[in-house]
Amino acid sequence: LKYDKKVDIWSLGILVIEMIDGSPPYINEQPFRAMCKIAMQEEPPSISPESQARISNDAQNFLKRCLTIDPRQRADTTELLAHPFIKHAKPLESLVPNIKAVCNNEVD
Repeated sequence: LKYDKKVDIWSLGILVIEMIDGSPPYINEQPFRAMCKIAMQEEPPSISPESQARISNDAQNFLKRCLTIDPRQRADTTELLAHPFIKHAKPLESLVPNIKAVCNNEVD
């Protein structure tokens, strides 16, 4: 099995799940079991149902494109950078108040 840049797209999808859910997929599994699930699965990992209900369709589609099982069908960087989820993202500066609140322990 040859790996290429598409493995990084998969990793991005996993990172997005962790950012949305607050923990990576399979967090409650033993590490080896989690690795086996990832390697042998026919369905990609997904966000929790609670998170799915609160994120946009664009975000859900972005994740789907990142976590497509077949790397030949998975999105590439050009597609993802043009994706509506990225194109309609707020500027990074809008995150500053949230980051400061977390750093100052002002959020749960």
